[in-house]
This record gives sequence, C-alpha cells and structure tokens, in this order.
Amino acid sequence: MKEIKKIKGLKELFKNIKIAVWSKKYLRYPITIAGILVAFYLFLLLVDRVIMPTAVHTRREFLLPNITNLNLKEAEGILQKRGLSLKVMAEDYNPSKPPGIILSQSPNPQTKVKKGRIVKVVVSKGQKMVQVPNLKGVSLRQAELMLGEEGLEVGEINWIPSDSLPENVVVNSSPSHGLSVPWGMSVNLQVSLGISPDTVMMPNLMGRSMEETKDILKELSLGIGEIRYEVNNGLLPGTILEQFPEEGTKIPRGSNIDLTVSTKEGD
Repeated sequence: MKEIKKIKGLKELFKNIKIAVWSKKYLRYPITIAGILVAFYLFLLLVDRVIMPTAVHTRREFLLPNITNLNLKEAEGILQKRGLSLKVMAEDYNPSKPPGIILSQSPNPQTKVKKGRIVKVVVSKGQKMVQVPNLKGVSLRQAELMLGEEGLEVGEINWIPSDSLPENVVVNSSPSHGLSVPWGMSVNLQVSLGISPDTVMMPNLMGRSMEETKDILKELSLGIGEIRYEVNNGLLPGTILEQFPEEGTKIPRGSNIDLTVSTKEGD
C-alpha cells in the first residue's frame, strides 16, 4: 500500500510540473524547466529500477532455519510454516545419530531463500551392524582380510597351543562367529602356536564367559577345577572374575584350573 501511495504522489507531482511548464509565468525560464524535467525523469528511473525492486526483493527473501539434528517430522513442520518443502536425497550410516535424524541440509542454514524452495537433506540410518565371519581354521592373514571385508578390525591376539590346529591358524574369535556387532568394532583372536610339549602357558580368562572359557581350556588340554561364585551385579552371570593359576604361568597339560565366577544377588 505504501508503494501505491508513493506512485500516486509521483504522478500528481508530475502533473503539477506539466501545468507549471505550460503556464506563461514560467516560459521565461526554459533552462530551469528543462533541468527540473531531467531531474524528475532521473528520480522516476531510480524509483523504478532500484528502490522498488530492492523493497520487493527484500520482502520475499528470508533466512533458512537450521534443521540438522531434527527428525523428519519436526523439520517438515518448521519448513511448511515458512512455505518451504523438504526432500530426502540420501541416507547414511552414523554411529552417533539414531535413524531418521537429519545429518546435513542444502542450502545451508542462514542462506537467503524464497517461499517454495525445496530443502534437500541427508538422513541418518543409525549404527551399521555386521556379522562376525567364521574365522576358525583360517590363517591369521586370511582372518585379517575377512574382517576387513566386513568393516571390522583385528583386536587383541592371544597365542595359545593347540593339538588340533597348526601354527598361525585362528582357533577362536571374540565376539564369536555369527554375532551381530557394530561396524568398525575390533574382534579379538586366539591363534594357534601348534602342538606344544607337556606344559602349556596359562591364558587370560578374566572377563570371559564360562562357555568361552571351556572352549579355551579344552584346546589346551586343561580342565576346570573348583568353581567359586561371587555376587557381582555389574557383570553378566557366568563371567570369569578370577583364575588360578594366573595368566602366563606354565602348567602341565591335563591340569585343572580353579575359577571365580560372577552371579546375581539371590541366585
């Protein structure tokens, strides 16, 4: 409305100037009148080409809000209120963002946009999960390659004697074959030292489950001796808390290993 009033005012001014020009009173001053006409024309040109487009352009544009770290429903609500729409261009795995959370947007936040603009986003697929491959019986090098193909890494390597598997071959893995684990996780390996003499090196059993411990001791031709249970609500029941003999001790094959195992209060 303000612009319409300004234009009407300019038309009225121009009309008055035309009347003044054609009156006898101002015919004596042709140079002055010509100057006024030129100035008025330049003023109209400035209004038409600069002032009006700038005012209209400014009213139509606004700053794009930041919709990253929001879910799709929240982001769509914010954009719709501003006359904008949303389009998912891609999905990407992200271990720190749950599925459906916006990771990035285009145009970037605080960009000047107009109504009707489509905002393109990349959305999180959450943590990528993969299965641990079956590594038992393969060489250490082959195990590294197989883990790498699944996006996993080799973690701690524990060398143990084995009567059934040759040297430098994987005996077991932790986590075990078939379990679903986060992409990029490290997998610990037990690797064979080959057939050993009458004595074996006591492995580290701390923190392992009873099932895993039985498999390790069986490979070493060791047995389970006395089992003592201790309440520990912070660990899963059946987790090894203590062992005797300790890790690194040389013991005869066939020896029994005493264990302290966790249990829940009231079990």
